[in-house]
Parts: sequence; C-alpha cells; structure tokens
Amino acid sequence: MSFQYGTITGYHTLHKSGTVQSTEGDEVSFRLSDFHPVEQRLVRPEQPVAYQTEDNVCVRSIKIVSPETIRSIQTGQTIVGHCRHWNKGASYGFIAPNDSDGSVFVHIRSVKPRKPLTKDQAVSFRVAESNNSLNAVEVTPLEVMSVANEQKSSEEVLTTA
Repeated sequence: MSFQYGTITGYHTLHKSGTVQSTEGDEVSFRLSDFHPVEQRLVRPEQPVAYQTEDNVCVRSIKIVSPETIRSIQTGQTIVGHCRHWNKGASYGFIAPNDSDGSVFVHIRSVKPRKPLTKDQAVSFRVAESNNSLNAVEVTPLEVMSVANEQKSSEEVLTTA
C-alpha cells in the first residue's frame, strides 16, 4: 500500500478528528489516534502529511511530513537535515529536514559510512517508501561529505600540478 500526500484542511480538537485534502483534491477523514503519539501534539491545519487509506475514505495511518520530504520521494531530491534521535543499542533513529516538524526513520544500514549518528548531527539524505513507512536512505553526515570533497579537491590539485 503506497502513501498519498496532502494537507490537513480541518481539525476539531474536541472530537480529535479532522480531514485531509489530497494533492488530487480528494478529502479523507482521520482521527488523532491515527498519528504516532509523538506527532499528535503537532497536528494543525495546513500541515503537510503522508497517509495511507484502506478504502479511500478513512485514513489507516498518517504521518506529518515536510514539503521537502514529499519532493524527495517524488523526485529523488537530496535533503539537508539533522538527526533528531539516535538509539545506539538498536542502531536506528529519526532524522528531519531543517525547519520541519516531520521526521523519518533511519537505520544504520542507510548511513554512509556505517557509523552511528548523534543528536543534532547535520546530514544529507533522500526519502523513500518501503515496508509501509517512510525511510531515510543514502544518509551522509555532512562533515564526512566536506572531508571527502576536500580530499577530492586536493587530489585534483595534485594531478594538475
């Protein structure tokens, strides 16, 4: 089951429910409990979301995302962000685009080089759908990228000299 993308168009705090309008113009309803507990406090109108439906009427699962996340999924665009949380024992965490409420899952297998991330560490990554979730892939700590670019630049200087 793939994700659909849209924006929260209405949210009723008393009823803990609301509606999402898809990018195609369809409306579906959701309950606050369809969100992960950590994301429930972030629900507000005009918030971009990724969601899955069982019957194209009611949401099965829903996740807050950033516009950058949606573009990355649709175009393969790389995003710059940071590590929000890393569980060293389990080798996974969550990373988010800068200036965004939405975060995505990342496993150490997707980090190049394969080393644990640290909280607030700057990274570049792409987002892909897999196993009914949104995952960060091709994650590179930005310090590693700058070191690799410096090495490449110094190699170019040596070859041109």
